[in-house]
Amino acid sequence: MLSVLFWVSISLVAYTFIGYPLALALWGTLRPRRWQQQASEPAISVVISAYNEAQSILTKIQNLLALDYPGDRIEILVGSDGSTDSTAEKLLTISDNRVRVFNFPQRRGKPAVLNTLVPKAKGDIVVLADVRQRFESEVLRAFARSFADPQIGAVSGEVVLTTESGTAVSEGAGLYWRYETFIRSRECMIDSTMQ
Repeated sequence: MLSVLFWVSISLVAYTFIGYPLALALWGTLRPRRWQQQASEPAISVVISAYNEAQSILTKIQNLLALDYPGDRIEILVGSDGSTDSTAEKLLTISDNRVRVFNFPQRRGKPAVLNTLVPKAKGDIVVLADVRQRFESEVLRAFARSFADPQIGAVSGEVVLTTESGTAVSEGAGLYWRYETFIRSRECMIDSTMQ
């Protein structure tokens, strides 16, 4: 009985890391989902929950304000979630009217902050972002293109792991991340999940 259990366990692990990716690759190649993409510029709201991000919050806001997207079609909602550093104070120094700051004096947790901010968003598309992510300049245009297909309800970007010098990670976590990205891209092609 133990040997049967052992081989069943080994088979499940092998399926997870070899069989499932092969099945996805085959299915995605034979029956890929085609979706429409078209250039458009809908209003976009970027929503961020921040906790003790004083060192990087202004850099994040600058990154968002510099994106290649019409300034009158973007708004940024930032909630300081009970920060005990100077995050809230730094946010209040921003004078750009595209940035709306919400200071929550008590820590509520990221889901609670997002649940409060998302209904306040005025955009046709809501982008959830973290402070530590740096967006490439074309990201909002790429997101908007995907929503030209009426069957698309959510879009995800691809995270590129980098070192402190800005080069892409190629070992260790990078190998796992390439595997994870492959799985997500193939699941997207068969309408299973978003990429």
